[in-house]
Amino acid sequence: MTKSCSFFFSQDTKGNNKSDQMQDEMLQIQTRYQKEIERLEKENRELRREIILKRQKSGGKRRKMKVIV
Repeated sequence: MTKSCSFFFSQDTKGNNKSDQMQDEMLQIQTRYQKEIERLEKENRELRREIILKRQKSGGKRRKMKVIV
């Protein structure tokens, strides 16, 4: 009877290890994507800043589109 209990226990432990590995992998993936999001947000801010500076240098003139009715 002790053998069967230890067998089920060791099987459960292996299952938990697999679950823990999956959780760790998911956290690593989530961290990687979060870093990528932060990098893209920073790049976006820099590009917007460049656009604003270019508009200021050009005197803020914008093209007006003609509306044909």
